[in-house]
Amino acid sequence: STTVRYLRQSALKKFLLSSSSLHQTQFCYKSLAAISKNGQRRDMSTEPSTATASAESTSLSDAKSAELASAGDQELEPCILGLFAGKVNKNLTIYPELDSVEEIDAVHKTVEPVEKFFEEHVNSSELDTQAEFLPPPLLAGLRQLNLFNTASSLSAVAQARLSECLSADASIELTLRAHNSLGVRALLEGAKPELLHRLGGALASGERIAAFCLTEPCGGGAFAQPKSAIQCKATLDTDGCNWRLNGTKIWVANAPVADAFVVLAATDAPAEKPVTDSASDKRRTGITAFLVERDQPGVSVGPREVGLGVRSAAVGALHLNNVIVSDASVLGELGEGHRLVRRVVTAGRIAAGAAAVGSLKRQIGQVAEQCKVRRTGGLPPLAEYPMVQRRLARMAGMTYTAESVTYLLAFLSDQFPEADLSPEAAALQLLSSRAAVTGATDVAALAGGRSVASLEFPYERQLRDALTLAGVDSSPDTVRLQLSGRGVKYAASVAADSAYRFLSARSVLSKWRIMNEINVAGETHNLAVHWHHSLAGIANTLEIHIGAFTRAVRGCLFYYREDLPKQQLLMQRIADCSVDIFTLIACCARASRSKSIGLRSADIEMDLVTMLSKEASVRLENNLAGLDIERLYTRHADSEFGRISDFTCKFGGYAVDHAVSRNWN
Repeated sequence: STTVRYLRQSALKKFLLSSSSLHQTQFCYKSLAAISKNGQRRDMSTEPSTATASAESTSLSDAKSAELASAGDQELEPCILGLFAGKVNKNLTIYPELDSVEEIDAVHKTVEPVEKFFEEHVNSSELDTQAEFLPPPLLAGLRQLNLFNTASSLSAVAQARLSECLSADASIELTLRAHNSLGVRALLEGAKPELLHRLGGALASGERIAAFCLTEPCGGGAFAQPKSAIQCKATLDTDGCNWRLNGTKIWVANAPVADAFVVLAATDAPAEKPVTDSASDKRRTGITAFLVERDQPGVSVGPREVGLGVRSAAVGALHLNNVIVSDASVLGELGEGHRLVRRVVTAGRIAAGAAAVGSLKRQIGQVAEQCKVRRTGGLPPLAEYPMVQRRLARMAGMTYTAESVTYLLAFLSDQFPEADLSPEAAALQLLSSRAAVTGATDVAALAGGRSVASLEFPYERQLRDALTLAGVDSSPDTVRLQLSGRGVKYAASVAADSAYRFLSARSVLSKWRIMNEINVAGETHNLAVHWHHSLAGIANTLEIHIGAFTRAVRGCLFYYREDLPKQQLLMQRIADCSVDIFTLIACCARASRSKSIGLRSADIEMDLVTMLSKEASVRLENNLAGLDIERLYTRHADSEFGRISDFTCKFGGYAVDHAVSRNWN
């Protein structure tokens, strides 16, 4: 009938407008089959999971057995990746918590002896001035506190709380993080039982120290890059049992003092045995993690490097020259090194985020005391000046954001040990490193001349440490591209599925429902239902931002197609939008929980969330304006950046004539 024909035409028109065109949607469906395959969640059913072992664990092999025994079937839906497709994981809207008072007390009691040890035996200013590796008496004290065994004996939440405490000295925190969260974690994730039994006791006691080797002179630390970015090679010998490693790893934390190195290398089959189409041979040509020991022939370590900050840590280079390792030293499956590294780096970023939180809390305490008593002449204290109040409020907001996301990920890591939280950990790395540097800068500004004129105060050292630690992981730009790249792939796979369902639907009503799901993505989550009624306004605004972000991602995807990852400025904006939305959801969930259960700080938390929401809304509006599909159609966005950069590089420096120059003609 005419009515049915009209409905069909209207439905098709609406879908075309919402998806740019059907042939573009079909492109998305056909071309993203491989993307969906590469981006699927890791199947850990046959691999060890990360679970909590008892506090009395004394060896890594015992912890490994506990992890295997407690592996569950739980699965976590995408969190930050879901935002790219307009989906909000309900696990984000309800902030998790420990189940009993005993668990809370156990977490806090974990840090009590550590705090006492730091107060009595750690002089960070002296360690920084001497710029030598941690002295033996200090290392012995850390061993007595069992701080080299936290990867196997503590939950993720307890490890995060401990990292807060360890941040009192950045060098100690980095040393223990590189050992526990990176090196030992990689062994727990992928080592064979015999290897764990042989090395577990020595690593757990701190007698031997582990290091994680990822960064290379050319490839950097971008573990999401293709195989060609990994220059360190592992070639299978003709006997098929041993591997020969060659290459160099740089900026390896603990390298000068480590006894066990986890090395990521590109594996190649021997020339005498060409690669076939079999799955086992294909795995040999991927990225694989190996355990290399210091006393093996061909292993050499460069001198200890002293940088801008974290001057008591041991950072250096690892050189491998025809180092022979057996199949028993392979961590995980052949060709699956990226999955192992992704899980290990996630644990390291959660620990780094917690350390940034601890450092920020400590700095706020230092500067707050000074602002209360410091006066200029007969004027009021600094704490009464609006500009000073703004700095203090901003520091508190950054700390609250980093703390909320850190412990959200720690809880999720404990509840879903098999989940891939690397996108969320990337967001945490971006916001925590930025917060640490900004916070240290604000503290130095509030301290005035004391921050640079006297070594009696820690402000200058804290700023150097924050700048150094911000560069330990991948650069922020690299992390943004990795995060937005995975998010766009996920959004494309969801769009392809919607297009397939639309084309397969037989009834007009089914097609209409599918179109409605696409067009109102991100605007029907009803977040206010999950949170305290005081956050209703923020929840409604957040839903609008999620919908706008989803449409912007879809528009960029259909406009640029497979070239979207090459548009780095757009990908940067996409990543920043996703981080702002994700962190704001975490903060709202935490504030709602605090208000609902009546925590002492509930009211100030509501003020913090209100402030953070206003700031995030401004950033989101600016970034979404740069992602506007109409703007992309009308003119090439950000073209002036390229012209200025090209001219500067061509000139070899600052290309503008001096301010006092003139044309005499």
